[in-house]
Amino acid sequence: MRCQGPEIDIQCWPAITAPEVVKVALVWSVTEQMVADFENLSGVIAFGAGVDRLLELNALRDIPLARIVDPNLANAMARYVVAHVLRHHLRLADLMAQQQRREWAPISATPKYNVVVLGAGQIGSAVARALELQGFHVVRWVREPRADDDTAICGKKLLHAALASADYVINTLPLTSATRGILNGELFAECQRSCYLINVGRGEHLVETDLLAALSDGQLSGATLDVFMQEPLPAQHPFWQHRDIVVTPHCAALTDQHAVVAQVIENYRRVSRGLPMHHLIDRNRGY
Repeated sequence: MRCQGPEIDIQCWPAITAPEVVKVALVWSVTEQMVADFENLSGVIAFGAGVDRLLELNALRDIPLARIVDPNLANAMARYVVAHVLRHHLRLADLMAQQQRREWAPISATPKYNVVVLGAGQIGSAVARALELQGFHVVRWVREPRADDDTAICGKKLLHAALASADYVINTLPLTSATRGILNGELFAECQRSCYLINVGRGEHLVETDLLAALSDGQLSGATLDVFMQEPLPAQHPFWQHRDIVVTPHCAALTDQHAVVAQVIENYRRVSRGLPMHHLIDRNRGY
């Protein structure tokens, strides 16, 4: 960053000697106390895709909040999702188990091709496109109609109809008060039996006990989870050893630092000139 923005005075927490001169903060996970001393803060940039925790901070209530938009992030997320859908669709776990038993028995792919993607933003749309290229039939669902997208379905009635034939449900939604706990027993019960769940949204989207119950009674055939209520996932958590759950350590897509640097510098310069930052968060919508 110093090479691309030599005029910018960069201070790294906690070794900040002059908090009163800080105009813009690039943050990942902060607390009220950590930002309380920045009395002249005029802009905050979220390093991660989720901003829900930042929106909850009173110290940042009146400060413009922007996010990083990295097209490579969406592509990486799409590759992650496609890999896990194909792993399940091609029954690779069964084939690997046969290898360990030295069994020679060809296994056909599952006849499962219907996908519901919850969310139609940059990530959800990239996931949908990637799956369609693999021959899957994809329906994207959004909570509210989008003026720039007339192909996504909206509303509980249409979601209910889509879930009834869903072989895979993939969550890419932002976390808001309306989406917290959306992956619950009621939604699982609406899915076609033996549906497979992939959550790359936020851990708080998932009601964990409801997932375990749905797996136990066969309503869901399995789940791939990259995000969790508590991270790192506690060593004693039942997800670790569950035979039908794949756990990955919040690594489905990692932000490209080069993309971050260019956008942070541009937004810093815009704040310095009294201009609004790019990619501002709508606090009313939560994303």
